Amino acid sequence: MKKLFLASVLSSLMFAAGPFGLNIGKSNVEDVKKLDCKYRESYLIDGVYPNDGRFLSFENCHLMDNLKNAEFAFDDDGILVYARLIFDDKNSYNELKTSLNKKYKITKSVEPFVGDRLSEYALKGEKIKLNSPHMSFSVYLEYEQNDFSKRVKKAQQKAKEQKQNATTNML
Repeated sequence: MKKLFLASVLSSLMFAAGPFGLNIGKSNVEDVKKLDCKYRESYLIDGVYPNDGRFLSFENCHLMDNLKNAEFAFDDDGILVYARLIFDDKNSYNELKTSLNKKYKITKSVEPFVGDRLSEYALKGEKIKLNSPHMSFSVYLEYEQNDFSKRVKKAQQKAKEQKQNATTNML
């Protein structure tokens, strides 16, 4: 079972610029909907994109062994800007890292004897993060356009400021 999981992950990583043959910055909502899984659709956080973009969440998807969830975010034009795969096997971190090291340039690696493990990779206009939190049984593999996390942080900050202003105005 473990070898089947590893083979699935390796093939998806070695032959695609994103998970499941999808490409960050190129694939669209319809490409992702073709995955053989049930999904929930919603909007991103207010303010990330002018029309709030789109978000698809796949749960209990059996595209790969040990894949717990898959999440995809899209800009207003329906172009894939973010993908996160959540694996429920903490031991998959090393196999995923080995595969990513063969294909991408590593820019950051934090691997303490005890604690959170993190590997980051750079691509033109994109970054990949592999994260294994210490007290978690999950491993997170994220693909994103460089400006996506900046947009999310900016939208969260704006929402926080608006909440603070509303509270201040009530006093």
